[in-house]
Amino acid sequence: MDSRIAGAQRLFEHLAEHRWMYQPLLGYPRDRRFVIRARESLSGGIPERIDTAEPDPGQVRMPIPLIPVFATELFPSVIAWWLDRSLPCSPRQTAEWFIRFLFYGYVGALGRDHRLPDDTPT
Repeated sequence: MDSRIAGAQRLFEHLAEHRWMYQPLLGYPRDRRFVIRARESLSGGIPERIDTAEPDPGQVRMPIPLIPVFATELFPSVIAWWLDRSLPCSPRQTAEWFIRFLFYGYVGALGRDHRLPDDTPT
């Protein structure tokens, strides 16, 4: 997890250093063509990194092509939020929040144990 956070941190540091260029492209309102190209570029390597573990019995696995859509739609929104607010937190903190949300979801990003509706810890 630390290597993923470190990689995202380097990207957020780059975005901060060149925010004058990225703000018009990724801020609100966004340059739609740039976002589409960025999404295509980002989604290219995601399927190869997806864990091939089988879903739990009784659960249906999300279709593999849908997984990059979630990740690549989330990323430009996080960047836009961060840039539009004049970098309210460090690149490291933003990277950590993004990676934790991406891998552990909403509840994990809040720093809580993920629990199923019947309160069974996962």
